[in-house]
Amino acid sequence: MLGTSWLTFHTSGHYTEPRGPQSSLAQNITPLAPASYQTLKHASKQSVVRFANEANQQDFLKANNLSSQDLRPVPELANTYVVNRPDDQLKPAGSLVAEQKHYTALLTPNDPIYPQWYTDKISAPAAWDISTGASSIIVADIDTGFALNHEDLAGRWAPGGKDFVNNDNDPSAGTTNPNGIGVTHGTETAGLIGATGNNAKGVASINWGAKILPLQALDDAGEGTTTAVASAVHYAVDQGAKVINMSLGAASPDLILKAELDYAQSHDVVVVAAAGNCGNASNYFLSDCSVAGQMIYPANYPQVLAVGATDINDNRASFSSYGPNLDIMAPGLGNLRTTTWSLSNQTSLYSTSLNGTSFSSPIVAGLAALYRGLRSNATVSETINAITANADKVSGMASQNRTDYYGYGRLNARAALGIAHPDGTLILTPTGTGVMVVQNGKASPLNAPSILISNGYSWNSIKSPTAGDNQLAPAAPLSFREGSLLEYQGHVYVVDVTQGGVVQKRGVASWDTFVGLGYSVNDLLHVSPDVLPAQDGPDLDSPNQHPDGTLVYTANHSGIILIENGQRRGIMRADIFNSYGYQWNLVRNPTTYDNSLPVGADLDSFREGSLLEYQGHVYVVDVTQGGVVQKRGVASWDTFVGLGYSVNEIMSVPLAELPSQDGPLIL
Repeated sequence: MLGTSWLTFHTSGHYTEPRGPQSSLAQNITPLAPASYQTLKHASKQSVVRFANEANQQDFLKANNLSSQDLRPVPELANTYVVNRPDDQLKPAGSLVAEQKHYTALLTPNDPIYPQWYTDKISAPAAWDISTGASSIIVADIDTGFALNHEDLAGRWAPGGKDFVNNDNDPSAGTTNPNGIGVTHGTETAGLIGATGNNAKGVASINWGAKILPLQALDDAGEGTTTAVASAVHYAVDQGAKVINMSLGAASPDLILKAELDYAQSHDVVVVAAAGNCGNASNYFLSDCSVAGQMIYPANYPQVLAVGATDINDNRASFSSYGPNLDIMAPGLGNLRTTTWSLSNQTSLYSTSLNGTSFSSPIVAGLAALYRGLRSNATVSETINAITANADKVSGMASQNRTDYYGYGRLNARAALGIAHPDGTLILTPTGTGVMVVQNGKASPLNAPSILISNGYSWNSIKSPTAGDNQLAPAAPLSFREGSLLEYQGHVYVVDVTQGGVVQKRGVASWDTFVGLGYSVNDLLHVSPDVLPAQDGPDLDSPNQHPDGTLVYTANHSGIILIENGQRRGIMRADIFNSYGYQWNLVRNPTTYDNSLPVGADLDSFREGSLLEYQGHVYVVDVTQGGVVQKRGVASWDTFVGLGYSVNEIMSVPLAELPSQDGPLIL
């Protein structure tokens, strides 16, 4: 690599400040820039107009200073047109004028026993629009026996079910019913975790995709021992469960079980448990439930997500236990319906009148599995925080963030899954002291301002993080963009990325090479050694050979070329160029070597995260893991504003320039 510094000699030691974002040349792609807040909000809005007759249409056009070309007919609706202007800025002139509304699909299952009040109460339908669950996630349900052939649980069982009461591999429900609890209890909690939704049978649970590992630790009377329950926890962890539901408990601590809960925690398993039914000291299930409000174990252990019960009005059920270790509430009073079993003829049934924290807990466990399926790298603490931090504050909490009676509030499934910024978005860190970019559903930090500038990002495009952003798993830091010019202690380097993805620095060997390639000291980013790529590549010693990442003009200056992987990739549109944050002053004149490079595919897609608008609809460009470029519609103005977007960021484009592939809506 370079020995002595040549840059100091040629610049007399005078360095410019790091370059910042510069304005691009005038172009025909203009952002929407309304003048006031109201026009800002309505900039991308449309109206639907219906005319009584031709004369009515002409009156409308005249009253609004429009022409017939401003009317876009709706083929299926007679005398009906779309106008690219908000309804409150139009004069009806005898016509029917209405706002063009945007409707969001809410996944509605076709199960006969749907909807239930509790699914709407916890915003399950909105959550299902994001995810219905992943089969890669296992939820262990430690309970009584299970109706393994129930019609609404068929296909939902994870292999490896076990019975720790009878010490065999058959956790099937028993055939006797000593006290009306034990035989059906496991089947009921399993149905609340994961009864199959949208299968035209029975009920719809919070999670339709996760696998349920049936582990019997309680007998037909609903009673079990330390060894059975603790063994089930240990076994669940070893079987790869990511969530454990425990709708059971004892009145006092159990050190053996506590050790196994520690084992689960150390293996990244979320343990969810019922807080207990001692809220009014009534003897629901525990013979020594003698203290009003007493929380039972394991729920009373701090590392367990403890769940209490609420009714249809978000009031705490009178029987629901409470205390300082209570985390969250979920519906548990009001005749929840779930899967159950007929002892007499061994057939699938559905309960009609279940109440208890036993049935609140599996709802939360199902959501924890939903979250972990959506964000596979989420830790136990991240999962629990997503659920508790996004709970709804109910009236009984008196505007407090947490109370002993309600924990952090009543479960909100949609909010727990979080509205996160799409890939390609710059966001602040949770503390506001740094910047990250969302990539592949993770957050990559930008460890220096020079890295932000190098990648062509604008300071005013940085968004405040949402609760969903704060739940994103961390990823490797973003590096400098290939082709960036860096300077440290008088040495100049060009950033290079190998075919294997290794980021390295290539020293510019001499001033003659520097000048011959059209570089300027104004192009340099002055960096500290901690962000300089550690890997050294071969020196750049030819004034005729631009490295990868360089922008050059075409031979006739009619277009711009990006040199990438030893090929010339055309950038034929100004909007594409600008979406990548490229700067016009960094485009070099081509060398004979540049012009000899083979021609590669044009760069004809917008940068990930770009905001595009066509006929009033706003989209965000997204690139899948497989490299497919797609457009994701922004579902509503509230979403647009909630994510911190501004219409000044939108590029209006023709239909032909929109990605043809549709991705999921941004809700």
